Amino acid sequence: MRSAHRCLVLVLPALLLSACGDRRAKEDDASPTPSDEVVAPADPAKPEVAATPGPTDVDDTTAAPPGTATTTQGDALGLLIAANEHEVAAAEQAIAKKVTGDVLAFANMMKTDHGKNLADTRALGGAIESADVTAMKSKGAADLAALGTQSGTAYEQAYIDAMVKGHTDVLGLLDGTLIPAATDDKVKAHFTATRAAVATHLDEAKKLKAGP
Repeated sequence: MRSAHRCLVLVLPALLLSACGDRRAKEDDASPTPSDEVVAPADPAKPEVAATPGPTDVDDTTAAPPGTATTTQGDALGLLIAANEHEVAAAEQAIAKKVTGDVLAFANMMKTDHGKNLADTRALGGAIESADVTAMKSKGAADLAALGTQSGTAYEQAYIDAMVKGHTDVLGLLDGTLIPAATDDKVKAHFTATRAAVATHLDEAKKLKAGP
């Protein structure tokens, strides 16, 4: 009987230890795994705040919209002065080349009319020597130099061709750039009167180009 009691005393602690071990194992198994964790749904009353981009996420390259550059009234006056100077120089070259007949009469008209318009434009004041004006003068000088390589009848034909093209270009410049750029009433009136004169010159040049 004492032997049985001793065995019972030894067995009970072992059973208790085993039971505690099983309970701890079950508790460990019940711990939530990453896949078992439940994510709480977002509260619709609280808007989500977007993450602020870091320095490498910000694109600070801005493209300037096209067509933002505008011609000022001063630029427009400078362009008209350059156009007049070219026409006077071309007329003087034609006269020096000893053109004859109707071509000579046309060249004299160009020298007189554009010379007067040049003086009137300068009298208005406020002209600016912009990059566009410089470019126009450079192109005019190159065209005049090329024209000067001709002589005789070939020169007369080339001169009239240049007058048709040149006055067509100036008309487009007046309509598309110079007149819209005028902010002063006197300047706008001058540009408008100049347009009428240039249109008349263009008609005369076309008649000469067409021949008798």
